[in-house]
Amino acid sequence: MISILEFNQLLKKDFAKNIRTLFTGSSISVGVSLISIPILTRLYTPSEFGGVAFYIALAQLVGVFVSGKFDFALMAPRKQGDALRVALGGVIFSFYMAALVAVLVYFFYDQLVLLFPTPFLAELVWALPVLGFVLAVRQLLVMWFSRRSKYRVVANDKIVDAVVVNGARMPRDIFASGVAGLWLSFVVAELAALLAMLVSFFKHDFKLLRAVKLSELRPALVKNASYPTYSMPLAFLNVVSSNLLIFTLTFISSAAVVGIYERFARLVSIPLDTLGGSLGILYHKKHTGSRHPGAVYLGSYGGALLLGTLFFMPLIVWGPSVMAFVLGADWSFAGEIARYLAPLIILGFATRCVGASLATFKGKGVVLIWQLAYLVATVGWIAYASSGSIAYIVKIYALIGSALYLVLGAYGYFLVVGSSKGSKS
Repeated sequence: MISILEFNQLLKKDFAKNIRTLFTGSSISVGVSLISIPILTRLYTPSEFGGVAFYIALAQLVGVFVSGKFDFALMAPRKQGDALRVALGGVIFSFYMAALVAVLVYFFYDQLVLLFPTPFLAELVWALPVLGFVLAVRQLLVMWFSRRSKYRVVANDKIVDAVVVNGARMPRDIFASGVAGLWLSFVVAELAALLAMLVSFFKHDFKLLRAVKLSELRPALVKNASYPTYSMPLAFLNVVSSNLLIFTLTFISSAAVVGIYERFARLVSIPLDTLGGSLGILYHKKHTGSRHPGAVYLGSYGGALLLGTLFFMPLIVWGPSVMAFVLGADWSFAGEIARYLAPLIILGFATRCVGASLATFKGKGVVLIWQLAYLVATVGWIAYASSGSIAYIVKIYALIGSALYLVLGAYGYFLVVGSSKGSKS
């Protein structure tokens, strides 16, 4: 999926060419992932996927924390040199933050190992700060190349990640355990994607480093201190929200249930995220300069709801049968989960498609409050009903989340209309 920052950068250059390049890379990576999922679910068990899903979600949280979201700051400077100073400063910042996480892991190691469902992953808790640093640097490079309009590099990065992570998982028999294979493939894919980006950087932009002094990096970070202060917490909460069921089900249920949910979410999110990125760009283009932004918002939101509903209809009607056919006989429960989560996923998809309206300063503040309310309401419900059946917990969780997404969607409309009236007056 393409972020709002990438939207804005796309609009500054050859829009059609950039979109074609990015979505060619995205389509190839999506195709590789979709083809691989039915194969991998027949090679690995739900428990194996569940354990690794929890570990990867934690690594993503660490990555957001150590990055300080200085990757967002790369699009702000007018000069390339200033942006490069932010990027290099972000790498150093991420290194020190990863070191801080490593210290915390050292002091709380005994408590942290108890979180993991398998001993193998518990022994690898020390790798979390390293992986967090890798994820942070990779995202800085993605945004750097986006700023430089080198979208072929960004597209190739997506392809490398998808091909390596799925390809490395295919020879199941060479791994001592399924958990080891899934974890190792994730690590190898992240390192391979990072290496590919670094090679491109040294090939195209290494000469720019000569114009940057180490003494200039700290002032660049201080100037953009608002990103770790405000953007990082919002991004952190986004990752928590998107992985909320993985975190909570790990503690109140089994790794098998977590794995079933994770594979279903992965199967559904790949096409929806790609479609959402396309619709988001179309909305961004239509909304900009429109005389009736409220009507554009409602039309885009309603169209996304309709598309999301049509996409989900087979799962709503024949969920267990569809999942058993696609993923394998052991995964039919994913179809039941799909039925319960359908309203939440459809409303979330529609909101993402018009997310450009929430990218304003005022919108970001409300989204942060909304994220906190979402977490408090959903986590509170799951904690309250933790002794109940998984189906019942997920059903009410979806209803609560759906109601909150409706509120956010309504706020987006009033924000658009209010901003339009303010600009006219």
